[in-house]
Amino acid sequence: MSKILYVDDDADNLLIFEALCAGRFDALTADNGEEALRILAREEVGVLLADQRMPGMTGVELAERASHEHPDVVRILITAYTDLSEAIDAINRGKIRGYLRKPWVQEELLATLKESLATFATRKRVRDLELHMLATERVYTLGVVTAGIAHDLKSPLLALSDGCLVLHDRMRQLRESIVNGDTERALRRLDAVMPFVEAQRDSTAAMVDTCRGFEVANYEVDPHESCELEEVVGTATRIALASRDGLTPLRVDVPKTLEVIGNRYRLGRVIINLLVNAFDAVSDTEDGEVRLRAREDAGSVLVEVEDNGPGLDAQTQARIFDVFFSTKERSGTGLGLAMSRKIVEEVGGTLSCVSKPGQGAIFKMRLQACDRHERDD
Repeated sequence: MSKILYVDDDADNLLIFEALCAGRFDALTADNGEEALRILAREEVGVLLADQRMPGMTGVELAERASHEHPDVVRILITAYTDLSEAIDAINRGKIRGYLRKPWVQEELLATLKESLATFATRKRVRDLELHMLATERVYTLGVVTAGIAHDLKSPLLALSDGCLVLHDRMRQLRESIVNGDTERALRRLDAVMPFVEAQRDSTAAMVDTCRGFEVANYEVDPHESCELEEVVGTATRIALASRDGLTPLRVDVPKTLEVIGNRYRLGRVIINLLVNAFDAVSDTEDGEVRLRAREDAGSVLVEVEDNGPGLDAQTQARIFDVFFSTKERSGTGLGLAMSRKIVEEVGGTLSCVSKPGQGAIFKMRLQACDRHERDD
């Protein structure tokens, strides 16, 4: 139970107060400010009741010290004086909750103490709740970071894993052609292997960049950094397609002349996310197809990833960019689109979705165009 501390240099007042509180409150007393501060440091005091006129340290001075060192304690000043400047000083410096006149009225004193203890209990509950929320937020943040790392590494790792299986099979065929002396077939098989080797290289680079991105607490965006969109799309599509092995047609239409503001690795992560989501959307669709196109539009560059899957209803579409919201049930982390929108917005762009049930979905990423002539200069 929280205690009440009464501070007064008059020993008789201290005895009267102890007798009044007996059986009602857990009371402590001190005859000076320094002793009161020592008690506050070692006991759970909910209410500080201090006489104003004391030698050495006044009640206002004690309340001021207590407000800094023990801010939750309810502070009440007892004074026989009605000096307005003294009252203002107490409010401004000591942040007192109220006054009691001396000599006090017993009923008024008891009611004030009871109300003040309730106030302290409320403050304590609020403070405990804040600490709990802070701890919960830290755990939540750690979960977001961990899930973010897992999400960003998932696609490159799948590309590496599946690509290794494909490479093993293709290299075995290549070896057979070499052993049989069929040079022409060996060359054709070698050409077929190269896209998978490039995808492995791109996947490794994507994982390295992801790990580097989490080495710093806050990624600082360079507003002048730019990249060639065709190169970004080429790398992203190789990674996204590596585990598909041509199961879903992908139509790409990106002019070579487009250059946008942004980091090529981070924008590549966005395109990988959009492509993987589009492939998943059409996985159970007959004649499923994904299209990726880009064009200049009103001084910016518009990138669209479209699928002919089942589409999204209005409720799902409204939440699609929320953290931890996923339509993939167990396989989704619910971070891909939220992180993608954040990456795009960091470079002054936008990411949105247009969809209707039964009509597929189009994710539209609008980026700032980079003036090639200005960059060359």
